[in-house]
Amino acid sequence: MTDIRSRVSEAEWEARVNLAAVFRLAAKHDLSDLALTHFSARVPDEPDRFLLNPYGLMFEEITASSLVKTDREGNDPLETGSPLNAVGIMLHSAVLDARPDVACTAHTHTVPGMALASLDTELLPISQTAMAFHGRVGYHDWESAETELDERERIARDLGPDGRALVLKNHGLLAAGPSIPMTWVLLFELERACASQLDAMAAAHAAGTGLDMPSASICVKTARQFDEFLAAPARDNDWPAYLEILDREDPGYRE
Repeated sequence: MTDIRSRVSEAEWEARVNLAAVFRLAAKHDLSDLALTHFSARVPDEPDRFLLNPYGLMFEEITASSLVKTDREGNDPLETGSPLNAVGIMLHSAVLDARPDVACTAHTHTVPGMALASLDTELLPISQTAMAFHGRVGYHDWESAETELDERERIARDLGPDGRALVLKNHGLLAAGPSIPMTWVLLFELERACASQLDAMAAAHAAGTGLDMPSASICVKTARQFDEFLAAPARDNDWPAYLEILDREDPGYRE
């Protein structure tokens, strides 16, 4: 394999290591769908380019070197020859182009995410975790598995200028964060919010009762508190702990 590390900046290599770690963490938490979904991260010193997983590798196989640097046109400036998922290029470039504040995006096809995306409902603020997304989650209607590039405009529109998550109707989920570590937190919490809502809806139906909805003011306050958490200088403080777990159990992501 070509020595990728010697051909990229230190900032890019750090982003590669962190994004590879997110793939390994997602695999550990059963957030993968064989080799079909994709995560991306903006190249720190080349903001018009981003890192994306090559098509055909499982999440648990992703390494810092295997990630492909590309752009909205699907170019491969390092000439790795690795195949890329055309849907992945379209989806992630849509968000990264429109939102310079977003450093990383993660797209999943989990059972809870697909289930919520298939219901005639929204992500409800019925838990503290879900309240963090109140007013910060958009909804994008399914447009088929084709890669029509003008869909980028509609994806960006539906995520909005302040969105941190997108429910891709009849499809799955997408999280968009200000850093790679925080995108992992957003993805993990988004998945839990969807799963807990499905459980609560099923339990309420079985018990013949309704869902306990907090007041609008509490939802707004909680979402703002989470905004402050995302913007805090120490927001990534937990990330070394995640890396320590991987370094003990699955250190190959750094290669």
